[in-house]
Amino acid sequence: MPAMPAPRERRLDPGPRASEPPPSAAIAALGDAAWTVTSLMSPRSAKALELVSPTVHALLLPACQRVACAAELARQLRALPCSFGFPLRHLGPEVLREALAALRPLRPLRRRELVGHDAGWAPTEQEPWHFRSPAELQAFAACARAAAAGARRGQEPVLLLGAVLRRGAAAAEAEEGLERLAVLPQGLEWAEGPGADPLQLGLRLSLGPGDHAEVDLELGSGGWSPWAETWSLRDGTLGARICVAAELPGGGRAVIRRAGGSLGAPDACCFDEGVAALQDALRWVDGIRAAVCVSSLAWGKDAPPWCPPAVLRVTAAAESAAAAR
Repeated sequence: MPAMPAPRERRLDPGPRASEPPPSAAIAALGDAAWTVTSLMSPRSAKALELVSPTVHALLLPACQRVACAAELARQLRALPCSFGFPLRHLGPEVLREALAALRPLRPLRRRELVGHDAGWAPTEQEPWHFRSPAELQAFAACARAAAAGARRGQEPVLLLGAVLRRGAAAAEAEEGLERLAVLPQGLEWAEGPGADPLQLGLRLSLGPGDHAEVDLELGSGGWSPWAETWSLRDGTLGARICVAAELPGGGRAVIRRAGGSLGAPDACCFDEGVAALQDALRWVDGIRAAVCVSSLAWGKDAPPWCPPAVLRVTAAAESAAAAR
């Protein structure tokens, strides 16, 4: 008699294992981590993960778009003449957008020195700007916004400059034993104009006594030729609104604002904040970054024979405002 086949063992489906969450729970968990996960993935891996299912695709789409936006903003920042000691794309689009708005229009000033006996002042070599941490980058972006808010009226064009403030070699004693500190002069030259008429810009700051400060802006045309001319706030041949905002070590900000775009610099008003703290910091810090914003630029005598477009935009806005009044 042939042997009977052994009965097949019936296996019951135990259902989802306790260690394996149902699909809906897994997708919900992925949603909570989507912003973190996509920031660490390559674009190719993110695309592959989108193809898992329509639900996952809809879940990851905003995060992937955010990562792509941050990568593009980081690329634009790296193309600027400054360097960063940290990964940019992890900061997020909001922070990167603010940093780009501050650094893209910025024209770095250079240390201004006498180049020869009776030859005149000239900007020296440009110092590279290096941001060591996200906090440094965000602090300077905040200074740039503060400088623009202090100098700009409405939506008028402005000239945004970047300065590195350093203590001058000599300081005069003021009344009551308070010190008056001269900051090393800085400048900028536009050499793309006619060979005999480059335009130079010079900035001088004087800090103290106390929270008092003075700022002087100077524009010169013609280099050191016999026909060279100079316009400055000091002698009333130049009018401008200026705001200097400097980041203080350890947090905080110093703001020096010169109000009044009308001609006649001696009558202009300066509003100062944190100047004493800035003066103290310059005693032990070798260089403090500052944003300088210039607006309402007006000539007190015949204008230079040539001006760069950046200066023409600011002077044209001042002329239009004066004509409207």
